[in-house]
Amino acid sequence: MKMDIAGNPIEKYRIVTSREANSAIFGAAEALRRQLLEACGVELEIVNDLTEPTELEILLGSTNRVESEGFYGIGAIYGPEASTQGDLTAYSAKMVGTKLVFASAITLGVRAAVENFIDAYLRDKLIGNVSISPKFSVVGSAQSYTSNKPRNRWIEHKNAEKPAALNDLLTDEGYFTEEDGKAIWSLSEGLLSVEHANEFALTYVHIYEYNAALAADFTFDGAESGAIAGITLRYAAEHSYIRVGYDFGRGEWYIDTREGYDFEPYRVAKKSGEVISGQVYRLAARADGNRLTLSVNGDELLATDVNTQLTHGRVGFYARGTGVRVENAELTLLSSEGRVFRHVSHTVVGKERDTFCEGASVLEMNDGSLILTRNSNFNYTSRDGGVTWQSRGEWTPYATGHPSILRLTDGRWIKLNVKSIGGVDYMISETSSDDGETWVEGGAICPRVGVETGKPIGNMNDMLTQVRSGRIFASMTYTSAVNIEKWYNFVVFYCSDDGGLTWHRSLDSRYIEGHDVEKTPVLSRYFAESRVIQCADGRIRMLNSWNNYGCFVYCDSFDDGETWGPLQKIEWMTCNRSSFAFARDRQAGNDTTYYMVWCYDLPAPSPTPLPRSRFAIARSEDGMNWQLLGDVWRWESSHCVGPYPADGKNTHLNHIVDPAIAITADRIIVASGISEYCTGNHRHYHNVQLQHVWTFDKSNF
Repeated sequence: MKMDIAGNPIEKYRIVTSREANSAIFGAAEALRRQLLEACGVELEIVNDLTEPTELEILLGSTNRVESEGFYGIGAIYGPEASTQGDLTAYSAKMVGTKLVFASAITLGVRAAVENFIDAYLRDKLIGNVSISPKFSVVGSAQSYTSNKPRNRWIEHKNAEKPAALNDLLTDEGYFTEEDGKAIWSLSEGLLSVEHANEFALTYVHIYEYNAALAADFTFDGAESGAIAGITLRYAAEHSYIRVGYDFGRGEWYIDTREGYDFEPYRVAKKSGEVISGQVYRLAARADGNRLTLSVNGDELLATDVNTQLTHGRVGFYARGTGVRVENAELTLLSSEGRVFRHVSHTVVGKERDTFCEGASVLEMNDGSLILTRNSNFNYTSRDGGVTWQSRGEWTPYATGHPSILRLTDGRWIKLNVKSIGGVDYMISETSSDDGETWVEGGAICPRVGVETGKPIGNMNDMLTQVRSGRIFASMTYTSAVNIEKWYNFVVFYCSDDGGLTWHRSLDSRYIEGHDVEKTPVLSRYFAESRVIQCADGRIRMLNSWNNYGCFVYCDSFDDGETWGPLQKIEWMTCNRSSFAFARDRQAGNDTTYYMVWCYDLPAPSPTPLPRSRFAIARSEDGMNWQLLGDVWRWESSHCVGPYPADGKNTHLNHIVDPAIAITADRIIVASGISEYCTGNHRHYHNVQLQHVWTFDKSNF
């Protein structure tokens, strides 16, 4: 088979992707290359758009080539040829001069366009000739995603009457931070600067604000081709942001937005202009709902009202391929909804291995180091308070799937493990007096497979608690399932008064007054992953967020867990069937000061189950009353992915799973599995977890 594009032999072409392309785009490029090789015997080169342009290119997705521009201009977010303007999955494939261009607002749309091209022209066509006309143009829809309108449905955003302003950003070293412990930017005497940045360098303030304005004086120092620099707003993740600034390669001021890894970046506004090295430019960026503006030296150069990235996010400065000096920065929090945290770090642990990690435990050793442990193959150590992490070998073996390890008041560790006794697997306890080097077997707690349910215990991490009397509680979640409509979970507590040598049964959530399973609608029968907490007045409180009540529920025991009172709600602490974690501050002035992290979401807006998009931290000094402190992480994407295998509904893209928290003398360390995309082999639900770790200086609280 022979093939030509606009009269040019296919072998003269190459495939070009963006330097920031994700796995969906790379997969499309590889699929096209492979199919061309099979059908035509020609193996095309795949390059990114940092290479010099040629006349004969196949462009996939958003690239820096001028031929890609028409697909992402103002008012054409979904492609100008889209049959339905509001269809996020719309794509187009067309000739622009001598170049074949595939484009869509989401990368899976690009993949669909390429696959359809392959089906039409290459697959099973091993004889004859194929000629792509210079007038070739095709539009379609991937139908891989749905967009739930109105897009701003998670909360109502209202500007404060008196917006909060921060004018000391560059005179206090605590505000700015970089991902993964990097230190590319430097701050000294009110000057924030970065030398010629070879990689993309971002520094930001940890504040999840929806409407914000950030202004500063910029001085640029030289620039290579492809250099960019400016201000970022609503920065939720590496691939989710609003960026305003200057593009040195194209010689233009711009506003770019991107909604996530599965979506294409697009330039919603631009204007030609010249930047002179060494000259000071006052840049002011503002995001207020759909309204985005960029002003330079007091003149509003760009303004757009297009649908854009709509979530709370962080704010900061970025540069690539140029040196930048930033002075006289002023941040105005127009919504005044978020809280600024200082001295914060954020690291993705295991990213170098793309390691799936749904949940882990963070533990402080006697020498002050930290261990992050998930299983035998996922153990990391930090010696700088959780800012950076180094991979290590196995710390301690356990067969429970998710670690439950607790430091007892006598200094020993206790953990859950599994042991076969008489041919039956039992959950057992083990203790260590040497920081996990050796372990002593304790007592059997319960069979690992529920006698009543026939299903294995489905625990996640950190299910052990010790109260003031010394009693240890172990929380076990049982699942009984015939099919998805009849699922229900319940929790049983077991407790030990002799350091884990013997155990007896305590609470069974099925029999809590007010939580009658047989009289409760099926979907309210979810009740999993509960924990107990000691209150200041001596009561023991069972807390639960993994339920369908839409908020935290609890019940109290006044006899150290022998009997339990009725189910009650903490209605302001909303949640939606998700886990939580808490830790006691051992350095506090009392023994009932706790910090908690959980998914602070509203109950699921139909048709989206399990929105876990806001990760919040709270504090209690008595175990009963909680104060919201702020956001650890937040990404309320307006897009969902389906089908969700269990019930055919669409599930929120961004997902928080199985958090953990640890407290040292001066830091609070928070960890959680976070899913930010659905490409690759994990196209459902929340199963593309990477392990994120944040550290917060206690001075914030």
